[in-house]
Amino acid sequence: MRVRADAAPRRVTGNMSSRLDSGVAFLRQGQLQEAWAVFRDILTSEPSNAAAWHMMGLTLLQAGQRQDAISHIRRSIALDPASPAAYGNLANALRDDGQLQEALQSADRGLALDPGFLNAKVVRACTLADLDRLDEALAVYDAILTAHPETTWVLPNRANVLRRMNRHAEALRDLERAMALFPDRADIRVVAGYTHLALGDFGKGLELSEWRWREGSGFGWLMARAFTQPLWTGDQPLEGRTILLYGEQGHGDTLQFCRYATLVKVRGARVILEADRSLIGLLGSLEGPDVLVARGEDLPPFDLHCPLMSLPAAFHTRLETIPADVPYLRADPAAAAAWRLKLKPTGRPKVGLVWSGGHRPDQPELWPVNARRNLPLAKLMALKGVDADFYSLQKGEPGERELRTALAQGWAGPPIIDLAPEIGDFRDTAAVIEALDLVISVDTSTAHLAGALGKPVLILSRFDACWRWMLDRADSPWYPTVRLLRQPTPGDWDSVMGEVGQFLAAMPAGAERLIGERL
Repeated sequence: MRVRADAAPRRVTGNMSSRLDSGVAFLRQGQLQEAWAVFRDILTSEPSNAAAWHMMGLTLLQAGQRQDAISHIRRSIALDPASPAAYGNLANALRDDGQLQEALQSADRGLALDPGFLNAKVVRACTLADLDRLDEALAVYDAILTAHPETTWVLPNRANVLRRMNRHAEALRDLERAMALFPDRADIRVVAGYTHLALGDFGKGLELSEWRWREGSGFGWLMARAFTQPLWTGDQPLEGRTILLYGEQGHGDTLQFCRYATLVKVRGARVILEADRSLIGLLGSLEGPDVLVARGEDLPPFDLHCPLMSLPAAFHTRLETIPADVPYLRADPAAAAAWRLKLKPTGRPKVGLVWSGGHRPDQPELWPVNARRNLPLAKLMALKGVDADFYSLQKGEPGERELRTALAQGWAGPPIIDLAPEIGDFRDTAAVIEALDLVISVDTSTAHLAGALGKPVLILSRFDACWRWMLDRADSPWYPTVRLLRQPTPGDWDSVMGEVGQFLAAMPAGAERLIGERL
């Protein structure tokens, strides 16, 4: 919701303290408009009331109006610079807004006023983790648990830091303790599920990851589907019945798990597959679906439904039973042939590049992950002088704009031909990929597409890789033609690009053979 500045004042009788208390009560109950009106009423009669400015800021923060929240809490601090709570809440707001250095400074100011202030300690640890200062963040959590043994609610935070450090077994111990203490916390179970999956335990991992649909899972941005038809869990017979399969998260997830539609069809179902419109043309090449529906269009009648990412659980997938026959998606032959003619033979390998994933402005919780996943364009300078033809497959902002700006300003890296203006949807991207020898991509939907097409692909992986790439392996059980190049330490793209250079230097031997030899 958005707090309306023109809300009618709610005049609360009594002294100033009781009026503030009434506003705080509204705030705690989630009645943000009522809380706003009370605090504004207080400030009408007492404009220098620091506590009211502070509470107005918290109200705005809960309403998602971060910039306004920050300015209100700053006003509170200007009136009362000795309030540890105001500094702690300002740190929270600044962190939510991505202003990490300022958030850390604000938390430190709160702790200077009150060294035992728990909220400031926790936001300090969270911010240190966001800044990739993982050892420091872990030390803060350890200190919190030592000084405040009752604060077991920080165990999931500590586990996330350990996961970022690729210490998944240790993280799982924290998560198991947290699940025992907070059995109804869906968010803890989902993270534990992904941790099990990264460790190769698909049984427990898939079971726990299904908690992502429960209230409080932390995946509130998932598309909520309130169907009256039952969820297919793998146990109900499908012969002669119609099932709706649908994507729930990003394009890459749909591309990875749409392979299960074929297995559903084998069980005798009539399969409806719903996906983002940009994927529909490509998904027409997938064996299994009888009907394709673009998201937002009316759905035909169906008897059962299942999100694509729940199909591995429904089929009781284990590491050794992942359906990895590729290609399971195919480019249009005529379009691919046209691209082969357009990208004339030069005797050099033709390499597609993707260095940045799409920005999701409505999901700030993903911003830190995206920042770690994306490769700064400048790092491609390492490929200068490599005997290959490079083509940008980069779609979406800010990646497209980044390349246009670099080329316009005299890009000093390897020549890169920008194909983005000629690529409309994923069907177009697939046709281009078929005309290339190799795709080099960070963890994006294009990497999944290349893998699904059975094309050689190097995935440039951040240190704390997504669960689907597991741990300490260069291959992927999901895609036989993928080779993973992992950061050896957080943020170390230089080492990764060094490996890319070595791979490309050996490319005359053929990308397919090199992928197999080097796993």
